[in-house]
Amino acid sequence: MWIKVIIISAILAVVGLLLLRRGSRVLALRRLAMVGFAVAFAASVLFEDVWTVVANAVGVGRGTDLLLYLFIIMTLAFIAATYLHFRGVEMQITALARRVALAEAPPHDPAQPDAG
Repeated sequence: MWIKVIIISAILAVVGLLLLRRGSRVLALRRLAMVGFAVAFAASVLFEDVWTVVANAVGVGRGTDLLLYLFIIMTLAFIAATYLHFRGVEMQITALARRVALAEAPPHDPAQPDAG
């Protein structure tokens, strides 16, 4: 019983820290999804037999296997979303660096021969 209290308390503490982070640009939908995940997680700790029933309903042998499969899917989705985000940021930085380089380049005088 104590492990359930510890796990639920830890998840609520993490969610609380993420929700109360100042200056955060997290969208309201992400916050609601995080709270929903925390509630679902706490419910699954309290009613762990439900996962076995759901797993059997979808054709998986045990509830822990189903949770593992869901965790792998969520991890892959997180990796893909993070990759796409950083790729977009990298493209923005490249465009900004090009603009700065062009803005700081000396003006081209056609009367003078190229140095290169």
